[in-house]
Amino acid sequence: MSGQKVTYRQITTDEYNNLMKSATIANSMDRTVKDAIAKNEKSLKKDFDSRLDAVNSRNTKQEKIINNLGSDMKIMEKDFQKQYKAQNAQHQKDIGSLNNSMKNMKNDFQKDIKTLDKKVDAEVKNIYGTLKTQRDEYTTLIKQQGEELNGKIKDITDSIKRTNDQQSYLAQEWIKNANDALALVATYRYNKFAPNEYENLVNSLKLSQQNIRNRVYQASIASSQQVWIDAYKLRAKLEGLESEWDMYYKMAKRSNADLNVTYDTHKEMTFAFDMADETPQELKVDIDKWSMRELSKLNKEKIEPLKKALENKDDELSIHDLKNAIQASNAYKNEIIAIAQTAKSNMILSQERTDIASDIVNKLSENGYEYQDACYEYDDQRETYCVKLENPLGEEIVIRIEPAGMLDNKIDILFYDNSVSEDLTRNRLNAIIGSISNDEATCTQPTCVRGTTHQAKADPKFKNFDQIKEKGVSPRQQYQQKPQQQGQGS
Repeated sequence: MSGQKVTYRQITTDEYNNLMKSATIANSMDRTVKDAIAKNEKSLKKDFDSRLDAVNSRNTKQEKIINNLGSDMKIMEKDFQKQYKAQNAQHQKDIGSLNNSMKNMKNDFQKDIKTLDKKVDAEVKNIYGTLKTQRDEYTTLIKQQGEELNGKIKDITDSIKRTNDQQSYLAQEWIKNANDALALVATYRYNKFAPNEYENLVNSLKLSQQNIRNRVYQASIASSQQVWIDAYKLRAKLEGLESEWDMYYKMAKRSNADLNVTYDTHKEMTFAFDMADETPQELKVDIDKWSMRELSKLNKEKIEPLKKALENKDDELSIHDLKNAIQASNAYKNEIIAIAQTAKSNMILSQERTDIASDIVNKLSENGYEYQDACYEYDDQRETYCVKLENPLGEEIVIRIEPAGMLDNKIDILFYDNSVSEDLTRNRLNAIIGSISNDEATCTQPTCVRGTTHQAKADPKFKNFDQIKEKGVSPRQQYQQKPQQQGQGS
């Protein structure tokens, strides 16, 4: 019979769920969450205020241009402003709805971090629907304006003719009208949303001016009128794109701020463990450590690049980029929560390994064995837990309990018997298996480790606990950290 046997002990799903439920997020985390949210709200307010300043600056520039318009143009501009104000009022209402939705999500986050991700997809889908409706309204507005402009050109032309019927004067007036319309367009970020359209209109107007110098007045009037019409259409288009971009930008910044709150509050968490007939015991848990550095890897590879993109490249981001940023922030929040659950599970199963060892020690003490030593490999609680026992005859048993999955622990049983009696060894093995099999967990049939079938004693290296508990990085951790290290250029 082999001197080294291996079995796998699997706790039942019900027992696993009970263990996970026994460790709840402690109330002491509330302050950490509130502080993190307050910090992000202050940063968001500063950012959003700067955006509002930009809009106010644009409105001021437009007012100066409008004040210099002719009387007929001012009347038309009032009509446009009325339409824009109605559209912007709806836009602000949508933003208010967005803020309320985000606020509700934030309140849910404060109440219970674990439920945060359940409402994200539904809220974003609802907001996307609102934005689509707004985009359709702007499209309708642009179409209506085109029809109104064509209809009003004749009225304005007749009015100008009544003042001065000379074609030269009429051509000059339309050049001025087109210039004023382009000046209003220039108050928007046309380089971002319609880079070629504005330049094309400017070049068309230059041709109109050349026609005046060549005294081709009819051609100049027709082309400058078309520039004026197209400029107002472009303005309506830019108004809609600016509003849509601003809304997605605020959503992206808000989602990213919530992502960073989630990350900050999950780096270290305090769990309250239910103790039988005792006051719950609070324990601070380093989530990154217990997740085998998965949290810091996620932060380095995904969270930080997304944060920097939104902070440093906002003017380069398209609406498509912002949509992707919102979806990514929500996905990463879910990943953080999943990583925290994994860390919590790893910590609980580490405690489970010491409990298994305790059960085995108690059982073998009935067979004359006494506890000698115990340690974690590499002096790391995430790793294999080892315990050594010895009987009066100097025979030793080493138990190695190694993490092997979400519900499993691999148990190596190493015999160092002086006797070659297989019956005696088998009895001791059965005693060990019996001590750790119950309603809460099951064990697989013990098997010989490959290459040890005819070895009565296990490898003596496993008895050297001083060497086993020397600090270092286990092969398991090296394997899990390898992708991250490659990303760091090591």
